[in-house]
Amino acid sequence: EAVNMASVPTEIGPLVNELNELLSRLKGAFERHERFTSDAAHELKTPLAALSAQTQFALRAETPDARNEALLKVLGGVNRCTHVVQQLLTFSRMCPETGINEPTNINLTQQASDMAAMLAPEAIAKNIDLELLNPDVNVMIIGNSTAISILIRNLLDNAIRYSTENSFVKIDIKQTKNNGATLCVIDNGPGIPLELRQRVFERFFRVIGNKTTGSGLGLGIVQEIVKLHKAKIELLTPANGTGLEVKITFIADPTKK
Repeated sequence: EAVNMASVPTEIGPLVNELNELLSRLKGAFERHERFTSDAAHELKTPLAALSAQTQFALRAETPDARNEALLKVLGGVNRCTHVVQQLLTFSRMCPETGINEPTNINLTQQASDMAAMLAPEAIAKNIDLELLNPDVNVMIIGNSTAISILIRNLLDNAIRYSTENSFVKIDIKQTKNNGATLCVIDNGPGIPLELRQRVFERFFRVIGNKTTGSGLGLGIVQEIVKLHKAKIELLTPANGTGLEVKITFIADPTKK
């Protein structure tokens, strides 16, 4: 805990200020360590489950060709898990207070397309129409590529996970004035009640009565990445009145102070 400055003599005030800053940094480090542990469990759950299913399929294969095809999918799953671990290690070193590490120009449209392709099997399994609107319009932002990919994947995974079968998930990306951008993920699932829309960003919070499995960390991770990029996130009701629209507004250059 920080030292109360009210009773500190003036002569040692600068020393105590430095001590308080050190304690604050240590507290932040402890909190990031705890978040990393829970975030790792959340991020690895889906690819590990897929890897287990692919391995079981390989064991049941009746022909060498079928077995080889299944093993190639297992290898692909291992590679995805490795990539996720690398993402988490990078993300664990990020915090909004220190700014963006290794900022680059990011093609937001391309990243959304890549994430949609990765999650397409989950959408197909539920007969969900996963669509990227205006895929030929390249929208650029400045940020951390790893963090943005995690953000998009979490938004799409949530939308697919909580949408009902035979529904849709749409991704709408637009360039705004002053070289900013907006990313909208729209679904026609059950949505989130107005009174709970702020609470869903709390870690481990899940809407009561929702039968879909999850850890309640996805939107918490998204919010941390939004803060890191000095962006803005809004939970809205789509124009048709059903489902949820998650809108993120990026500024032109979040690295400027």
